[in-house]
Amino acid sequence: MRAGEATPVWDWIGDDDATVFSYEEKEEEMTPPEECGLPELGSVTSSAEGFARALVTRDFARLTAMLATDVRMRALLPPGFVEISGAEAAAAKFASWFGDAEELELVDSGADSFADRLHVFYRLRVRKPGDFPKLVEQHLLCAVDGDRIRSLDLVCAGFRPERGWIMHRPSTRDRPVRRRS
Repeated sequence: MRAGEATPVWDWIGDDDATVFSYEEKEEEMTPPEECGLPELGSVTSSAEGFARALVTRDFARLTAMLATDVRMRALLPPGFVEISGAEAAAAKFASWFGDAEELELVDSGADSFADRLHVFYRLRVRKPGDFPKLVEQHLLCAVDGDRIRSLDLVCAGFRPERGWIMHRPSTRDRPVRRRS
């Protein structure tokens, strides 16, 4: 392998781990979906609506109650990766993002089940004191145990200026370039 080439995935996992099989070969070993204990779509939707409603009303006590006490939260945010353990710490993180907003409006939300996970998304219009309105969208993939979320993986788009509030920032192309002699 030459310098700068990507390592083939098979070198990472080893040939022994790379087993290819057909669905028919594994069908008898697979558990039918109805026996997996996955939440029904109706309960998934109500859980997601409850989560978004708790955020918009800033009911962080209710949000805490929706999380398992030992919940694991991993979040990919514009500044970087964050990992949090515990319901109160996770709810406090949401409170740090939305708790001081002067205006908080639910623009869109939804939920569905993806394999053994609950997918929740919401888009909020947020206006913090002394600032202009911004949009934030978050997607959560949650492992649910009964009526509580036991782990959640979150991806956040960040607080983005709403269309009409976007300010022009001169790019480097707008500035003269000084060449060194």
